[in-house]
Amino acid sequence: MLCTFTMSYFCFDLVTMIFVLKDSNNSLGRQHIIHHFVGIFIGMLALLGGMQMPKLFSVAMICEFSQIFMNLRNIMGKNKWKGQIATCNQVAFFLSYTMFRVMLFPMLIYSNVKCSYLYDYENTAILHKFAFWFNTLMFLGIYLLNLFWYNLIIKGLLLIVFPKKALIEVKQDDEYN
Repeated sequence: MLCTFTMSYFCFDLVTMIFVLKDSNNSLGRQHIIHHFVGIFIGMLALLGGMQMPKLFSVAMICEFSQIFMNLRNIMGKNKWKGQIATCNQVAFFLSYTMFRVMLFPMLIYSNVKCSYLYDYENTAILHKFAFWFNTLMFLGIYLLNLFWYNLIIKGLLLIVFPKKALIEVKQDDEYN
């Protein structure tokens, strides 16, 4: 049941990105939309695969906590929102993203592979085997995408917290802004 709730959240957030925030206008927004379609697909495969996969998928949804701060930034105007509250929001986004996406996902991937002993490969349907290995690869792919975004988040945080030093050390990335 929790897995279907998390897929419903993905659908809601996807509709919000497409129709409210109109996030499909740039490549970063399109990546984010694809990320949500993949998440919905992974959730369906997790239900199909059974065993530990629905639980791990639901735990992975903790990572969406960081989305609160990103949505707040988008609503307030990405580059127009200045001041201490904007800086605090960006720091909170960075910390939540670090904890719930960069640190949590490797543990989930490891847990998923470690739990593979639950499968009786001789008697398990091929569809369940496919769901298990495909979900493992998709978890890894989403983690790599999260690392790519993490790089952009760090650059953006440096530009906000240390504007003069960051401009010297890091080129301002048009994709982030």
